Amino acid sequence: MLLSRAVRRHDERYPMSGVFPFEVEVLPTPQGHGYVELAVDRPNPFYSQGLVIRGHEFHYSRIVEDDAPAIGACAVLRGTGCGQNRDGLVLGNVWASYTHIHALGTPEWAQGLLTAARLHAPGAISNE
Repeated sequence: MLLSRAVRRHDERYPMSGVFPFEVEVLPTPQGHGYVELAVDRPNPFYSQGLVIRGHEFHYSRIVEDDAPAIGACAVLRGTGCGQNRDGLVLGNVWASYTHIHALGTPEWAQGLLTAARLHAPGAISNE
């Protein structure tokens, strides 16, 4: 939510950081709640294609449909995600998702974070 242009709630609009080109609305009922499984099916700097990410979500917000965000890096196998059966929005070196990744359910998260950091570090040299 912080990475969106703004958060809407009760007919009010609150500006956020604007990293992603969409707004988020807060609603009175849960929009996603429970365990999540995502299948990485698009290239991104964090996770390899084919990886299954496990976690959970609990949110009362959703992305405003009019803003139609870029397609996420993952197909939602179980859960709600960001909408349209997608989650894991990526812009440059930023990953945003409604899924809270479970460290033990997805041990690849740490290596994924380090790999992405190496790719975006100024003057970085890949050791692969």
